[in-house]
Amino acid sequence: MDPITIGIICWISSAVAISIGSSQDTNDKNQKAPPKIVKPPTKTIMFVGNTGSGKSSTINALVGSPACKVGATHQTTTQISETIFLSGYKLRDTPGLMDSTNFSSHVWNNLMDVELVVYTVSGQLYRPELLLIEKIFNAQKRWNLLTPSYRGRKLVLYVNKQDIKQVSMTGTAKKKEALAIQTQVSPWIDSSKIVFGSSSPNLHGHKGVPQVEELNNLILEHIKGE
Repeated sequence: MDPITIGIICWISSAVAISIGSSQDTNDKNQKAPPKIVKPPTKTIMFVGNTGSGKSSTINALVGSPACKVGATHQTTTQISETIFLSGYKLRDTPGLMDSTNFSSHVWNNLMDVELVVYTVSGQLYRPELLLIEKIFNAQKRWNLLTPSYRGRKLVLYVNKQDIKQVSMTGTAKKKEALAIQTQVSPWIDSSKIVFGSSSPNLHGHKGVPQVEELNNLILEHIKGE
């Protein structure tokens, strides 16, 4: 296994473990700490995923303008940024899971008020990513019980960078990978909530037209309450 892969797995595993245990540790050390108030979700759509999965470029493709920084200028950000979308909704960009040294403050603590989480990947998921998706799913379920709302909190999966797969994989191989991804996340995300696309396609060194129609339609379905 290459060093980058090992680094991703170790970092996400540590981040999830820290986040899961933080509440219990706090209660053990400080019994006077008040419980966190769960408020109803706001009209916010948040993108979560590893560094390089294409979260920022996906937001740019959806709004049709360079609203978020991408590439080298974005790789070290630890800030949350938001962009106005449609019908009063905001698209929230987050640091990649390898960008931030504080998972709880930069990502997890910004999930509670979100109606729709778009977990963004570029291929099959590592086990720590699946653990994180499970954690998000369970948290949303718990928060929805505490703060019932018309749409509730939901989780979808966007598989980006299909332009690369187009030239590097056969049609049969692409179908097998798509099925494998659907199987991986099936306990938490229905296949109808998994879409594929290319937020910033590059063909022979030339930037192509973003292919985010499926994701855009999925988001519009949520906004309309379908």
